[in-house]
Amino acid sequence: MKTKNIIQSSVNVIRLVNLKKGDIFKTVKTDEYDNGIQYNVVVDLYNTGESAFIEILSYTKSYKNVTASTKVISGDTDLAIFPATIDEVSEYFIEAIKNLEEDIKEKEEEINKSKTGLLKAKEFIQGELSKKLSEAEFKEQTQEEYSQQKAVKEAKIKELAN
Repeated sequence: MKTKNIIQSSVNVIRLVNLKKGDIFKTVKTDEYDNGIQYNVVVDLYNTGESAFIEILSYTKSYKNVTASTKVISGDTDLAIFPATIDEVSEYFIEAIKNLEEDIKEKEEEINKSKTGLLKAKEFIQGELSKKLSEAEFKEQTQEEYSQQKAVKEAKIKELAN
């Protein structure tokens, strides 16, 4: 049995009869590499008497993204369009929008960390941070002095151990 037969026996036929600026509708993409539902908003309608066009703003979702694009569809194009409600559009995009907001928040935190690092580096270069820093205390000695000092320490350790 074909899927078409199952669908046709259980779902009513719905046809859009009129489109005007601001109307929302959905289309179904069935390309091999690009498929899914798109929600569209009619931006404008053009009619020369012999040619007709619809300019639309099309929204597509993925797991962490919502993309928008504009398209102009010729009146001669065979296009299956379906009605959509505002509640349906909201429900469809809500999860992708939440994921997108979380992704933006993570990236903002990453940007803030980079800004802080940049600010600290600039302070260091300009000497502001170096006013708050101190140099470590050190003693410079030759290798011979170091070896002599080490020999003295080792001798003291041996003496104390016996």
